[in-house]
Amino acid sequence: MKRLENMSEPTVQLNNASFLQNAGPPCQFNADCYNGGTCILESGLCACRPHTSGPLCRRVDECKDNPDMCGQFAYCDYSTKLNRAWCECNDWGKLFDPDMRDCRGTFC
Repeated sequence: MKRLENMSEPTVQLNNASFLQNAGPPCQFNADCYNGGTCILESGLCACRPHTSGPLCRRVDECKDNPDMCGQFAYCDYSTKLNRAWCECNDWGKLFDPDMRDCRGTFC
């Protein structure tokens, strides 16, 4: 580990990446909040946009947060790039019906 100098916050470098080590409150500026979150200065907490949560508004993986969302015969897939989750049927010949949370024959 190497301490980086000339930084506004104490920082440690691990494997060529920088991580805040002890930044005090979760946020002090809007730039401290990820994914367009807004820093509330009075509390030091980030007000998060939809599909994000936590002290710094990191993305939410709906598959991990709701493991039963696809029912018994489908699996959940999540794209961090699209920030979206969807269900895929285990049987490639069927399509997922989100209302029934089940895989059905091909829809017309």
